[in-house]
Amino acid sequence: MTTYFPSIDINELDFNEDWLVESLDEDSQIVTFVGQGKNQELAIEMPYTVLVDSSDSLSVGELVHLPKELFIVSQEGDAKIDDVF
Repeated sequence: MTTYFPSIDINELDFNEDWLVESLDEDSQIVTFVGQGKNQELAIEMPYTVLVDSSDSLSVGELVHLPKELFIVSQEGDAKIDDVF
């Protein structure tokens, strides 16, 4: 099993830790999250639509739980999330 953080062993990630909404780009509909706790050195960008439906919303500064499945790459090249930095 591979994650979007190839230099980080999957056992080093804390999937129970919340992620901070650092920024929301309404034009591109990209949200940037910064890890907390054990994940504090990590950040990830993903399309807003992957995370919320029409009745949900996110706010900058909000802590949210991201499902483990969002971080898993099922096959090489089968990306669900556009950018990881």
